[in-house]
Amino acid sequence: MLLASAAPASAAAWSGPTDVPDGPLGETPAIAARSGATSATAADGTTWVAWVQTASFVSGPTDRVRVARRDADGAWRPPVDVIVVPRAAGHTSTKLQWPALEIGPSGRPVVLWGQAKPGAANSDNVFDAYASTLDASGAWSTPHPLGDAAFGTGFDGSFVVHRLRSGAVAAAWRSSATGVRAAVLGAGGSWSAASELTGTALAAQRDVDIASDATGRITVIWSDAGGVTARTRNESGSWTPAQVVDSTTTSGSAPRIAADADGFLVSSWSPAAGTIRTAHRTGSQSSWTLDDLAAPGQTKQLAPDVAFDDHGRALLAWGETTFAADGTTEDGGRIRTRTLDPDRDWGAPETVAALGGFHRPSAPRVLTAANGSATVVWTDAVSGQSPRFAKLSAASRDAGDSSWGPPTELTSDTNGYLYVRTGVRADPLGNVVLALTPMMSAVQPNVTPVQIRDLQVVPSTATRWSARWLPGSLNLRTFMNYISSDPGGGALPSAGADRPESRDRYGFRLTTTDAWRDGVTGETVLEHHGT
Repeated sequence: MLLASAAPASAAAWSGPTDVPDGPLGETPAIAARSGATSATAADGTTWVAWVQTASFVSGPTDRVRVARRDADGAWRPPVDVIVVPRAAGHTSTKLQWPALEIGPSGRPVVLWGQAKPGAANSDNVFDAYASTLDASGAWSTPHPLGDAAFGTGFDGSFVVHRLRSGAVAAAWRSSATGVRAAVLGAGGSWSAASELTGTALAAQRDVDIASDATGRITVIWSDAGGVTARTRNESGSWTPAQVVDSTTTSGSAPRIAADADGFLVSSWSPAAGTIRTAHRTGSQSSWTLDDLAAPGQTKQLAPDVAFDDHGRALLAWGETTFAADGTTEDGGRIRTRTLDPDRDWGAPETVAALGGFHRPSAPRVLTAANGSATVVWTDAVSGQSPRFAKLSAASRDAGDSSWGPPTELTSDTNGYLYVRTGVRADPLGNVVLALTPMMSAVQPNVTPVQIRDLQVVPSTATRWSARWLPGSLNLRTFMNYISSDPGGGALPSAGADRPESRDRYGFRLTTTDAWRDGVTGETVLEHHGT
């Protein structure tokens, strides 16, 4: 069985913010501009933070991708430069863009970034994709070229990375030549050749997203002027033909995608009309089914996100703005969620946070833990104000709970617009790390170091487990399917076990009988009973 323990997420408190060292420990860092912070947490509790840093030296400006490590005991190590690129005289545009960070097959981090092509002019905005992995000696590998890349303007990150259950890492990005590319860092530590998924350049700048199931099938989804499209890479490494998910959406926010262990896929996006639309697919060869989750009345819905937990539930989150009867006066904003249960039924909308008039919550990021607890992080901007005065907030909910905890403000109103898609990550227990790079202005470089904030869970008083995420033909899930298919069959929990959610046929909860901290390893040990 798979055991996953976590405390009620709403009972935990956010830390920080804590400055990430960007120079030798104890040394005051020089004035530098920082951007694109991203984070990842390894299974041993080590946290990694990557960002792009530009600093002026006697020889001229230099751009670098930097990575800092925080050990499980909370101690920081000095940051390391993964790549350093000097700028030519007169070049004001950065030569490096939007790092993306993930934990690789070895349990050590891998970082991707965009790097200006050699000889590119100051305003060309032409990049290549590169990756580097931390080796066993603690050194970063020679940058590995992944091919052409393209970057939009504003607050969009072009790389998306995704860790498979096997430990492999999949990456997808936009290419200025072919639209969408993808590559996989396999268990052996080598990158596959980049696959061109679209064949032609995108007609408009759009982000991409990735999901995978327990067998290793990878699905990439993207949108452009032709609609929302997906392709799946099967277990043998070949890509299926492109499937049009929605041909009617020709603009709007980029789609998001999530998968359960069996390959059931849910995607979400916001058409230009400002309504939430989702689609689902039951297998790699099946067609997509569209769901239109429009809100009644004068409500505009934007930028949805979706994630699965280990009990087969998908959680959808989005921001919405409500207008008065005249259709023009804003009457407040909300962060909302809906849950798709294991029976594939959408629940009623739930309010995570209700904000005052002229607030426009957007870009939510939903993070789910193995036990079903969830955290939503979002950007809150006020209509008519510069994005520089936006802030981040978050709220959490325990597994099976019907209400969300109170929102926590994570940044002050001087931090500026913060892109949370790659900056916030969660581990299977629900611990969350948020990497922050406050917005810079054109006249004042950002002298504030990269910061992080943590949401740390504590040991639970009950452990839930699910057979849903055990792949293979000889396992508890197969047995559960067998007895559930018999009209007279079923599973009867006893001796301290129960079924906390009746609609999850595979999820159970055991009772804690004892808990202690190991004096040698420092780990918390939980003893449970239940049949």
